[in-house]
Amino acid sequence: MKRAGILLAALLFAVSAFAQPPQCIAPQAFLEAVKQRFPSAEVHVLKGREAKVFLAAYNQIPPPTEFAADEIVIAAESKGTAGMKMLLFSNGCLARAGAVPRGVVAPILLSISRAGA
Repeated sequence: MKRAGILLAALLFAVSAFAQPPQCIAPQAFLEAVKQRFPSAEVHVLKGREAKVFLAAYNQIPPPTEFAADEIVIAAESKGTAGMKMLLFSNGCLARAGAVPRGVVAPILLSISRAGA
């Protein structure tokens, strides 16, 4: 499982389209892999209400989506990187992952942190 997480971390920073993973990868496995492979990575973890608030806002941005998750990890190789990766976890497994522009997700993350969602 740890090896799969490391491989996924490396691959995700190379892909851009949202994709479904071939096997169950838990959030913790991915987070550990990112810390190991990209020590200066910027990582945001949203769970429960924060995840719902984030997706409610994100799903309304054109083109509208219907993403759902109970945990979200948003990561970039380093702070200030223009592109970020968004991973959506449902029931403890990675459900979808893909690239998102920082300019799209940063205002939503800031709003959530200010509101204390």
